[in-house]
Amino acid sequence: MSAKLPADIGRLRDWLTALHPGLYRYQTPAQFERRVAGLALEWQLRPALAARFLALSRFLAAIRCGHSFCNPNNQTDAIAADLLPGKRLLPLHFRWIGQRMVVVRDPWKVGVAPGSEVLAIDRVRTPRILAALLPYVRADGHNIAKQRSLLSIVGNDRFETFDIFHPLLFADQGDFFVTLRDPAGRVAGRRLTPIDRAARAAAQPPSLDRSGTAPWWTFEQRGPTAILTMDNWAVYQTKWAWQEWLQAKFAEMVAAGSKTLIVDLRGNEGGIDIGDHLIAHLIYRPLEPFRYRRLLRFRSVPQSLRAGLKTWDKSFFELGAGARPAEQGFLELTSAEDGPSAVLQPRTPRFAGKLIVLTDAANSSATNQFAARVQEKKLGTLVGGETGGNQRGINGGAFFFATLPESGLEFDLPLIATHPPRPMPDRGVVPDVPIAVTAADIAAGRDTVLEAAIRLAAKG
Repeated sequence: MSAKLPADIGRLRDWLTALHPGLYRYQTPAQFERRVAGLALEWQLRPALAARFLALSRFLAAIRCGHSFCNPNNQTDAIAADLLPGKRLLPLHFRWIGQRMVVVRDPWKVGVAPGSEVLAIDRVRTPRILAALLPYVRADGHNIAKQRSLLSIVGNDRFETFDIFHPLLFADQGDFFVTLRDPAGRVAGRRLTPIDRAARAAAQPPSLDRSGTAPWWTFEQRGPTAILTMDNWAVYQTKWAWQEWLQAKFAEMVAAGSKTLIVDLRGNEGGIDIGDHLIAHLIYRPLEPFRYRRLLRFRSVPQSLRAGLKTWDKSFFELGAGARPAEQGFLELTSAEDGPSAVLQPRTPRFAGKLIVLTDAANSSATNQFAARVQEKKLGTLVGGETGGNQRGINGGAFFFATLPESGLEFDLPLIATHPPRPMPDRGVVPDVPIAVTAADIAAGRDTVLEAAIRLAAKG
């Protein structure tokens, strides 16, 4: 345990320096130590749980790792009830377009038209709200589009990032007072009755059933164009035979003589490397990878650091046992049997048509890697928005769920860093056909990204 630090901060520092493979990707050791000292001081001066949660979230966000954060789904029930009561939530679905908060749906029938812009909440202008929230939000590198995506509310997440941090940073009571600009340009103030988390959840689509066999994805044939919509790749431990389902859909496309396959990944953060299964049906010979290096910090987790660490696979505690030494204190995993360095083998049936992939800032982890591989290997065309990962690589692959000993706060700790074989820009994957969604598009109910993809498919 680090000396002269509060118990939580000492344990946090020891875990990060020993185990986190991306700790110094975007900061120097000296910068990290200064941040540790600042966090320790804040921990002592502001001991309330909410203050510590905010301080820890901001500290972790400064690592600039999209998988290092206080995961609301992994907190204890008691801590979640204390920190995340969800009693005063904004009754709208919205997305951030630049610094503009644009309403996309009105599920609670409060009378706000899609395409309206929220100019202020409780007399605080929304650009100021966004600026205050961003330092607490995870992202890989300096991908602000990913942070804006996480701060949008489109009705898919159990715990919305905006719902977590806005009440903690802008505490208020009673109705919301919002200033709105409607699609016609009229500006007016409105009072909106808050909703709670139960109401937020009631407006979400049904939870994906891991115990059932119903498909999680949808497939549509529009003439010579097939549209495969995949908004979730986290098909861990499901009874649905998704590989057989994909195989059958490729067989249907081949039988129908489909000319184009549109894969809609918008809103999909990632999960399993399902992109490899898609690519395997598109190639006719083995595909050499864009070889990412897989680096980690430890051979075996020291016994002194194991208390408070949980995971779904106990082998992670010995993850680096067979790794070879690398530069700067890293160890390198050399197996290329899976992950972004895998050689992909062709599978039948082979689809010989055109591939178009729809992307946005939600795409990170596996979906970001898939988009990068499609573009780098010229397997298809990316249409939509910049992805939410980072071309410099991310941290993930294996995780510990780390619980601090004093406060009981949990954070997710990734164990494997992927590094590209050559210098890459600090940003997501830029689509071949960028499409900027506007408030006017939302007001008109137009899906301009899909429309552009269909036009591209029709060109033959």
